[in-house]
Amino acid sequence: MRITSVSVYDLKVPLVKQFIFASGTMKDYHGVLVKINAGYVYGWGEASPSGITGETKSSIIKTVKRMALRLKGKIPTLELISTIFDNRNPSASAALDMAIHDLVGKIQQKSVKDFYTIKNRPERSYIETSITIGIGDLQTTLEHAHALIEKGATTLKIKIGTNPDLDIQRVRAVRSQFPKVMIRLDGNQGYTEDQAIYVLRDLEPEGIQFIEQPIERQNLGTMARIRKKVKIPIMADEALTDFNSLENIIENAAADMINIKLMRVGGIREGIRIANRALEAGMGIMVGCKVETRVATTAGTHLALAKECIQYADLDGHLDLKEDFVIGGVQTYLGRNSIPNTPGLGLDVNEKTLSDYTTQDNDFWQKVLPLLPFSNLKL
Repeated sequence: MRITSVSVYDLKVPLVKQFIFASGTMKDYHGVLVKINAGYVYGWGEASPSGITGETKSSIIKTVKRMALRLKGKIPTLELISTIFDNRNPSASAALDMAIHDLVGKIQQKSVKDFYTIKNRPERSYIETSITIGIGDLQTTLEHAHALIEKGATTLKIKIGTNPDLDIQRVRAVRSQFPKVMIRLDGNQGYTEDQAIYVLRDLEPEGIQFIEQPIERQNLGTMARIRKKVKIPIMADEALTDFNSLENIIENAAADMINIKLMRVGGIREGIRIANRALEAGMGIMVGCKVETRVATTAGTHLALAKECIQYADLDGHLDLKEDFVIGGVQTYLGRNSIPNTPGLGLDVNEKTLSDYTTQDNDFWQKVLPLLPFSNLKL
C-alpha cells in the first residue's frame, strides 16, 4: 500500500460568537484541512495560520503541496514525518504529521496515542480541559462563566491582558460567584512587567492555577523576574515555538510550565519530543490549542493522553465553531475530553457538509506528476 493522493481544503467557518483576546478579535476561523490517501485508506490533518509562526493560509497550502511531492508513492510509516517536517512552517508540518499518524494508525489498527503510551501502565480515558472565556466587560464575563458551568465546565480559562484593573475585577467576580471552579488565566502577551506583577500579586488569594504568557514572548529575562516576584505559576505559551525555544526558556528560568500547541511546534511527534525535554527539566506541561476544528483538538487530545507527564489540557477550540463536520473524534463532556478507542485519530470528516465551508484543491498531483521520478509507478 502506497500513498496515492493528497487533498487540501481551504477552510472558513464562522464562530458561535466574536472572540476577543489581548492581541486581537476573531469572527471566523480560517484554516486548512489535509487528507492523505493510500488507496482506500486515508488520514486527516489540520493547519491553523498564526501570526506567531508567520504562516498564512496561502503559505500553508503551498508548503503542503511542496511536501506532498515527498509523500507520493511512499509506503505509509511514521518515519515519513521526518521527511516533511519544516520548523519554518510548523502548522503545515502539523497538518501532515496528524494525517500521517491517522493514516498509519488505521493501517496498523492502532490508536495514535498508543504509538507513544508506555506499555504496562494504566491508560487514561480522559483529561480535564479548560473552557475559555474571552475578554469582555464584567457582566459578559459572568454570563459566559455561568453558561459554561451550567454545561458542565469545571475549569475556566479567563482571557486577560488589556485592562489590569478590569481584569482583576472580572477574575475576582468569577471566583466569588463560583468558588469551586478551577481558574486559569491567559495574558496573551498583553501586559508590561509592572502590570503583570500588579495583577498577579492582587489575584494570589483567588486560587489561580497558573497564567499563560503575561508579557511579550521575546522577553524571557523579564518573565524570569516576574516569576520570582509572584506566587502564581507562569506558563510559557507564545514563547514556546520549537525545541530550541524550550531550551531558551529553560536556560533563562523563564517559566514554571509550558503550553505545547501542535500548530506552533509542528505536530504530534515534535510535541512528544518537547514534552520529554520539559519533563527532564521538571516543568509542568499542558497541551493547548487555537480556535480549530475537532480534527486538530482530537490530535491534541491524543498527545495529552499519550504522555503521563502531561497534566493539563486546554483543548476546547472546536467549541467556538458554528459548524462541526467531524464524525467521531474527541468528545467534550462535563469538562473532560475523551477519544474513542479506535484506529488512527478515531475520526472522519463529512465532506458533503465540509464543502459548504471550503474549497478543495486535489488536482495538483496532475500538475506536478510528470516532474516526479516515480511518475510511472503503478500504485
